[in-house]
Amino acid sequence: MTYWLIWAVLMALLGLTVLINHWALGVWGTVLALLVASTKALLVALFYMHLRHSSGLIRLASGAALLWVAVMFLLSWADFLSR
Repeated sequence: MTYWLIWAVLMALLGLTVLINHWALGVWGTVLALLVASTKALLVALFYMHLRHSSGLIRLASGAALLWVAVMFLLSWADFLSR
């Protein structure tokens, strides 16, 4: 039952992403789309990847992976802005 509920929420968020794309929101459209995408990624990680009930070491590894991705994005963004 939980998987179907999470699936329904993910589909609703997908619809919201499509609606955000059709509205002319300027910069706020990107911000809202990233917020919705982050929410969807969090739901997938917690429920479908079972991070909600995993051990502390697995949570630490996934957190370190997210931190590493954030560092790579920040370094790429800094390089982009410096050119």
